[in-house]
Amino acid sequence: MSPCLLVPALCCWGWWWGLVGWLDQLLAQAASGGWVLALLKLGRRWPWVRPLLEQRGLLEQALFAMRVGWPDQQLLPASEVAAREAPYFSLLLIRQAWPGVLP
Repeated sequence: MSPCLLVPALCCWGWWWGLVGWLDQLLAQAASGGWVLALLKLGRRWPWVRPLLEQRGLLEQALFAMRVGWPDQQLLPASEVAAREAPYFSLLLIRQAWPGVLP
C-alpha cells in the first residue's frame, strides 16, 4: 500500500517562503518514493505552486480539477491552467513516475 501523508494547511502568507521550500522537498520525496501527490484546496496558492511544477517539468503530467461535481467542472492538464487564483476547492494530482496521469 502506498503511504498517505496528511499535512495540515498553513494559511498565513507569512509562511510563504517556508511553504515553497516544503513543497519542493515533498515533490523530491514523492519522486524518489514513487508517490502520487494530491494537493487540495489550491485556490490562492496555485500562482506559486505552478512555477515549482514548471521548474520540475511536472505541469504536463499533473491533472488539475476545478469545480468537480458542478455543471462547469473542468479536468485538464495543469499546463493549461493560468498562474492566477483558482477556485478554492481545486485539486491537483501529481504523478512523477510512469505511467503518466494523462495519455
